[in-house]
Amino acid sequence: MVATPTYAQEQLDYIAERGNTLRPEYAPRFETIDLADQLEGQRRRDEGIGTVDLAEGVIWKSKADAAIQLLADSGESFTADDVRRIAGDPRHPNAMGARLLKASRRGLIVCVGRRQSTRAECHAHANPLWRAA
Repeated sequence: MVATPTYAQEQLDYIAERGNTLRPEYAPRFETIDLADQLEGQRRRDEGIGTVDLAEGVIWKSKADAAIQLLADSGESFTADDVRRIAGDPRHPNAMGARLLKASRRGLIVCVGRRQSTRAECHAHANPLWRAA
C-alpha cells in the first residue's frame, strides 16, 4: 500500500527538486488593500450604527447602558447575550452592538476576545467578549 503524500511532504519534495521555491498553487496569496474602500466601509458601518441607535427607544437604551455599566463594574468578561439578559431585547437586533460600540468608544469597555453566543437564533455566532477598560 502506497501512502498518499501530505501537503508538507509535497512541499519538501518540490523544494528538493527545484530549489527554495513553493509550488505555485501553495504559494501564499497577498491581497492588496484599497484604503479608500476600507475607509468607505468604515464610514458606512458608522452611519448604519448611528441610524440604528437613533431609531431605538430611549428606555431600552437606558436599560442597556445601565446593564453594560453593571457588567463592566463586576470585573468579569461579558457578551451582548449577558447585556440582553438584563436589558431585554431591542427592537432592532443591531441596536445591542451599537450600544456596546458606544461604550467602547467612550472608554468604558474593551474587547478582549470572542465567545460563542448562547442564543440558538444566533447560530453559534462568535460575539465580542467585553471587559471593563
